[in-house]
Amino acid sequence: MKNKVAKVLQIGAIILLCMSIIGAIAVSFKDVVKEKKSDYSWEDSSYETVKEFDFSVFFTSFVNSLISCSLIYAFGELIKVEDDKKALLEQIINKEN
Repeated sequence: MKNKVAKVLQIGAIILLCMSIIGAIAVSFKDVVKEKKSDYSWEDSSYETVKEFDFSVFFTSFVNSLISCSLIYAFGELIKVEDDKKALLEQIINKEN
């Protein structure tokens, strides 16, 4: 017997993990203001914004989403195991009668 709730939780956890990885990559880029180096000492220095990848933000977001999605997947697996156990108990009861 297939349990639809367990399958939805497991597939949802995988989809959520994929979306979380994309989101972690998007969040990890930050704007940094840097000074442009001029070739001449009499010129005023100017500033520019540069996008940099922050690995610590990516790693933190990735680990948080990985743990959350693992728990959701495990809950779906637990429902599936309990449903299988119920089906086996029903078979045992029907054989005895």
